[in-house]
Amino acid sequence: MLRVDFIFGLAPTTTLRKHVADLEASTTARLEASAKRGKVRMFKELIDGARGAAGPAALRRL
Repeated sequence: MLRVDFIFGLAPTTTLRKHVADLEASTTARLEASAKRGKVRMFKELIDGARGAAGPAALRRL
């Protein structure tokens, strides 16, 4: 089974796992379909409802 090795800027929480479950499944399918290359990279931006300096309010100010 494929697992996410690195997610930059996010803590591995149950909320995060819910966000990336479909992403992991689609990346696994892509890896199996292209076994010759050996690596598959997937990039996705997530906006969490966490409060604090990096929360949605901070993003709106940018």
